[in-house]
Amino acid sequence: MLHRTYDPLGRLVELRDDNATGARRASWLYDTIAKGYPTSATRHHTSGTYVRQIAGYTDLYQPTGVTDTIPASQGLLAGTYTTGYGYHPDGTLATTTLPAKGGLPAETVTGSYTDQGYLAGVSGLDTYLASAQYHWHGAPKQQTLGSGTKRARITTTIEDATGRLTKSEVHTENQTTPDSWDEKLTEQYSYDADGNVTGIAETSGSTVVANQCFGYDYLQRLTEAWTTTAGTCQATPSQAIVGGADAYWHSYTYDAAGNRTTDTRHSGSGDTTRTYTYPTPGSARPHAVTSITTSGGGPTTSYTYDNGGFQATRTGGGTPNQTLTYDAEGLLAQLTNGTTVHTYLYDADGGRLIVDNPGTEKILYLGETEYRLSHTTGQVTATRYYPNAVRTTTDGLTWMAANHHGTTQLAINSGDLSVTRRRMTPFGENRGAPPGTWPDDKGFVGGTLDPTGYTHLGAREYDPATGRFLSVDPLVDYGDPQSLNGYSYAGNNPVRYSDPDGLRRVEHGGVGGGGGGGRGGIGVTFAVGRSRTIRASAGTKVGYTGARGSSRVKAPGSAARSERGIMRDRAMRKRSGGQNGAKTNSKGRTPNKGTTSKGTKGKSPTSKAKRKSNTTTKSTSKKGRNSGSGKGKKGPSSRPKSTPPKKEVQTIKPRDGKQDVPEPASNAQEFGQRVQDILGQRVHDGGSDVVGLAGTMGKASQLSPGTATPRGPPMAGPSWSNHHADGEFVADSNAAGAVISMIWVAVQIAVRWRK
Repeated sequence: MLHRTYDPLGRLVELRDDNATGARRASWLYDTIAKGYPTSATRHHTSGTYVRQIAGYTDLYQPTGVTDTIPASQGLLAGTYTTGYGYHPDGTLATTTLPAKGGLPAETVTGSYTDQGYLAGVSGLDTYLASAQYHWHGAPKQQTLGSGTKRARITTTIEDATGRLTKSEVHTENQTTPDSWDEKLTEQYSYDADGNVTGIAETSGSTVVANQCFGYDYLQRLTEAWTTTAGTCQATPSQAIVGGADAYWHSYTYDAAGNRTTDTRHSGSGDTTRTYTYPTPGSARPHAVTSITTSGGGPTTSYTYDNGGFQATRTGGGTPNQTLTYDAEGLLAQLTNGTTVHTYLYDADGGRLIVDNPGTEKILYLGETEYRLSHTTGQVTATRYYPNAVRTTTDGLTWMAANHHGTTQLAINSGDLSVTRRRMTPFGENRGAPPGTWPDDKGFVGGTLDPTGYTHLGAREYDPATGRFLSVDPLVDYGDPQSLNGYSYAGNNPVRYSDPDGLRRVEHGGVGGGGGGGRGGIGVTFAVGRSRTIRASAGTKVGYTGARGSSRVKAPGSAARSERGIMRDRAMRKRSGGQNGAKTNSKGRTPNKGTTSKGTKGKSPTSKAKRKSNTTTKSTSKKGRNSGSGKGKKGPSSRPKSTPPKKEVQTIKPRDGKQDVPEPASNAQEFGQRVQDILGQRVHDGGSDVVGLAGTMGKASQLSPGTATPRGPPMAGPSWSNHHADGEFVADSNAAGAVISMIWVAVQIAVRWRK
């Protein structure tokens, strides 16, 4: 159980185990620096308290700095780390001041912008972005990195009619003839009529180094991937045509539910097929693979899961046995790989803070910098990220060039312009032998590579060997049937789509690179593209997004949410259908508001005890590990004293007689809130739980803390999630009925609103 405490404004102020007197897990403080704005966020752990505090705010309520305090229990990583921020008059980020830590000197990074608000240059200890040009729609066209004669250049060509990337080029400056450029990587993209990538041709001059080719089934799932030296991809692959640098040929099959059933690795010496086994349809976790058997008498790998749908063990398969342990918030806390125990610690908002890999290193993730304490030398080193560049204590500055999904392919030494090449398969496995050294720990789509073999992608852990996540997706879009499979990656189309945050697939993760080795995101940091005014907002928690293994201060108004917010939703499996701070009943459901279960008129009664309290609380079960099924008892809900009583309204009765619908609200804000309340209760009545909304109706601050909102642009409709009590998705008539009922209710409200 998790127990949450809210203040009268509906802001989360404390998280505890079990109940109001349980062990404190996290706490948040507001208003002491600026009224209505966050002050600090604290993670309470057995090893000490980890505090992230805002230093102050500008007149536009932009954070002027953030200080992280790490307790003494972390040894040489303990101490305070302060980052400062300065802004242009229009609110765009002007400077970031970084501390001298881990062998890297203090640095003030400065950014400049075009008249259209696009990032034009970034400089600090070096010139990181000398110039940038953009396409008419804002995508980067050409970026020049470095200064003097030691420069690199990234260029992209985009088809105007479709916005598709057709060519990506990387050059370094010729050291004999300044201002002339040497080709280091050119990739040309081809597409089918549906927009799927059918080929990525890597060329050098007029020579094809390797042309990756892709085939798809009727649901646009990747079924074939191979390399050839032919300039044009063949219709079907065969061993005779496979060739090129780091050549491969992989085939995949799926069932109707999107489960991968086989993957075949073809080679000159024969084929190796792995067959995937799942529970029988209709049983718990029908999308959770239970075993993978390798042909030719090869090993079998077995998997088990906990009641929340999280992978709990992996045994066999010729690899060390693994046991995975999750905390009450649904976050991976410990992973035993053979005899090695890896531990994970998170900040108050759920972003990765410290990872301890015994025998190698302990890593502290803070903003755009990572600090590494070597278990062998006892020395602390640092890795600092910039747009398309990374600086380390040992290797200095390196330019990074990524593919269309943000997977870094080239590392260019800024001193001698030497190039290191890395290639990956569509699902993120290494093509050929990986480089002996690489400047950072970022891999597939910019995710953090763990020594356990997994890749940390924001909200979840990903296994590139199986092309699957280790836990169910916290969000599902009923408009996309493939998303009902909570474990599959990017709808099984990893060439066209990516899922860098573990939340939902997006089409193309970026163009020709990303901040710091393919790292993307929006926050108090510089990112190539159009800038935005950065402000804190009332109810916004102090925290970092935690995406791709590191952290960024959240930008208000951004669709991106902290990992903690997403994981908290998945742990709760519930959503407060009323105002912030509303209590849930014993079943974890929120009672109806404003009307009685019989549909009578009248104001919603308020508890006297509640009016005397300064905070409101509610308890939720662990992530899918306690049953939360069953309807909640309908009735009036308590409201914080700061919220005025609801006006008396007339009600109408839908045909199914389950939910009373209030008459039009007096303003758009109240109307938006009522729509959320009614739709939330309607889904509960239908037997499923609201996990996400594609957009918010009314003020964002009226959403209950922890309510998931998908990242990226709003979709055409709301995203709902329907789960078994064990955490796996299930498509059933209740879910369909709930969606139909929600549409009916929304139409009724809209009609009356227009009147």
